[in-house]
Amino acid sequence: MMKRLISIVILVCCSFAAYSNSLTVLTYHDVVTDVGQDSYAVSRSEFVAQMDYLKENGYHPISLAQLQKVYQNKEKFPAKALLLTFDDGLKSYAEFIAPLLNIYQYPSVLSVVTGWLDGKNIPAEYQNKIMTWQQAKTLSQSNLVELVSHTHSLHRGLPSNGFGNERPAAVTRQFFPFNQSYESVSEYRQRIKYDLGVSVLRLVKEIGKAPIAITWPFGRFNRIAAE
Repeated sequence: MMKRLISIVILVCCSFAAYSNSLTVLTYHDVVTDVGQDSYAVSRSEFVAQMDYLKENGYHPISLAQLQKVYQNKEKFPAKALLLTFDDGLKSYAEFIAPLLNIYQYPSVLSVVTGWLDGKNIPAEYQNKIMTWQQAKTLSQSNLVELVSHTHSLHRGLPSNGFGNERPAAVTRQFFPFNQSYESVSEYRQRIKYDLGVSVLRLVKEIGKAPIAITWPFGRFNRIAAE
């Protein structure tokens, strides 16, 4: 039932590559009227201006399905190939971004943290900003939206040593202060496997299909996570 996952690392990319064998990836989070203190947010006016720039300068947004065909040597990148990605499953994607991209006919990747859509462990800065499962299901029915996993509950930090430091949950063997011990490799492997499995099952239940890709939180992964 589960399709083979395409592991992609989503990076904030500021360069605009113009070569036929390259791909530029642009990652967004919230797109709002007033960005306020959110350093990762973009204003609506700025976002529209950026989409206009892409159109006027001949960029060609592609889908993950097209990207897979490139990896399989079935297609080549178009000139100025571009992947538009949107992290975290925020309401602004459903309410503003997707309708706007539909006007441009630009495909995009929506990465959702399934635990957040379930209302669990939502960061304080995202309270009342996460889309609903119904919105996600409606979006998934568009041929311009590819909805993928951003894990179930790995979009957070975990204690990584006895000094109180934290590292991304997907790449950290958790430190337990109560007995000054670390998660074993097998325990770490099982935790990651369980989380990704739950994410897939939640997506299958709520939107009716498994994700074809995962966007790693903070862009962090390792050999075990990739396996």
